[in-house]
Amino acid sequence: MNLHMTNTEFTNPFVYKITLGAHFWQAIGSLAILFAVMILGPIGVYIRNGEINPITYVYAFCIFAPFVFVAAIPHINFYILNRRDKFVMNFDYKKFVFETNGKKIEFTDDDISYVESVTGFDKANNYYFMWPWTNYSYIVIHLKDGKLIVLTSLLFPHYAAFCFGSKLKQRRTLYRSGFGLRHHI
Repeated sequence: MNLHMTNTEFTNPFVYKITLGAHFWQAIGSLAILFAVMILGPIGVYIRNGEINPITYVYAFCIFAPFVFVAAIPHINFYILNRRDKFVMNFDYKKFVFETNGKKIEFTDDDISYVESVTGFDKANNYYFMWPWTNYSYIVIHLKDGKLIVLTSLLFPHYAAFCFGSKLKQRRTLYRSGFGLRHHI
């Protein structure tokens, strides 16, 4: 794995870092539920009864805040894991670079043993119901020398996992907390 990648090999790279946009789009499920229940719920009570008691907002918050809290757990864990990381890949040459805390690992597709993709049980075209943590997923790249690289959905979009081809193994879980995820470099 002592590779030296020249600039010509990375003329058309895809560079992934955590951005503010990634924070927003990952959290949209939690924010949408909180907004809908906290604002639209009491408005519905007002339309039905003609008046609203301020305690209705407290009830709405107490019922749905735990869902938002449970969704914040993977968000915080994923951010802490990948906050200083950068992942660069080039589809043409099947070469990758992962940087974390000043360490840089360069590897190729041949160095990868397998890639584990962990997602939820989401269904295609299901826009009516989403758990607040539905958008959180992660990919673990297992290298042949025993090293592990974790790419969370805040850093690396899950739809880009196709680049690993036949080495990609899917695993689905209901909830992905992010506890116990670590790079082994």
